[in-house]
Amino acid sequence: MPPFVFILLLVIIGVTFATFTLYLDHKRQTGGTIDPKALEKAMGDLTAALEAGEAERERLGERVRNLEAIVATETYDLLKSAPSPEEVERVTARLDAALLDEQLQEDPLADTQSAEDAARAEELARLARRMRG
Repeated sequence: MPPFVFILLLVIIGVTFATFTLYLDHKRQTGGTIDPKALEKAMGDLTAALEAGEAERERLGERVRNLEAIVATETYDLLKSAPSPEEVERVTARLDAALLDEQLQEDPLADTQSAEDAARAEELARLARRMRG
């Protein structure tokens, strides 16, 4: 057998052994194969957490919009001072009819709120009633 064939065979065996060793190390680090059921369960958990986070973000966004509407009105400023009856009449005449709608005071997420959130919502409703006069 010529020497270059022997060297070529030795190189091929060495490369194959090194590749197989790298494959075994990779398999050991990754834990082998991925269980499809475990992956599906993890994806389901992540999806549920994402949906819950989106619902909470939406609820908090609505709450911030309500608070901004209250604070940005002239009525809120009047409540912090001693207004004259003419000022109160002028401001209440400019209130948007949607703010006076009682159905807007109902919170569709009330059953999912904590006691602290419910107390805050009640305080906001009380403030809104006070602002209406």
